[in-house]
Amino acid sequence: MQKIVLFVVGALLLAGCGGGDQTTARHPGTTTTGSSTTPPTSTPTTASTGSASTAPPSTAPTTTSSCAPTGSSAEVRVDYPNRMGALVGNAVRTAAHPCYERFVIELAPADAATSAFPGYWVRVGSGSTATLNPQGQAVTIKGTAILLVSMGSPMTRTDGSGYQGSRDIFPTRLTAIQELRLIEDFEGQSTWAIGLDRVRNFAVSVFTSPPRLVVDIDTSR
Repeated sequence: MQKIVLFVVGALLLAGCGGGDQTTARHPGTTTTGSSTTPPTSTPTTASTGSASTAPPSTAPTTTSSCAPTGSSAEVRVDYPNRMGALVGNAVRTAAHPCYERFVIELAPADAATSAFPGYWVRVGSGSTATLNPQGQAVTIKGTAILLVSMGSPMTRTDGSGYQGSRDIFPTRLTAIQELRLIEDFEGQSTWAIGLDRVRNFAVSVFTSPPRLVVDIDTSR
């Protein structure tokens, strides 16, 4: 009997030492906010940076069976177009991850004052054609589907300050993203058209330091 009691006590002590890391699930149709400069998702294997255009990642993303689905194809709309921001475009970037591809719009304050993040609207477009605003001209975007990303802030202000990079970018070595085109930058609003190989699920996040809108496009299936 004494050996049995000692065995049970020992087992209970071992169980008390166990533990696991806490994880946070990503939910379709929702947005995430945070102050960290590094998004809460796993770090992309390769990334491209710069204010002019995005240099292609060194390797293509690899789809794995262990990837959890990212987001959904439902629109994400937060205070757009009602909330106009004093932020202005600074850079755009793409990055490749084994489970998704990332599009980032980085913003910068237009003045020294602290500025609220502008409203935004991310949704699937119609076919592979987008409309340039305010010209009203229809343009074909590379791919078979379009994801439209609108913000209540300009990429470039009327005085020429702000984003100085390319307005029509063709990333290479990416699976889903085939073209990035700025189709609207007018009266304090801007819209990027993301040309995709097909309609895919996506998730939207907002981060600060620096302020940026992040769109993760699912490549897991």
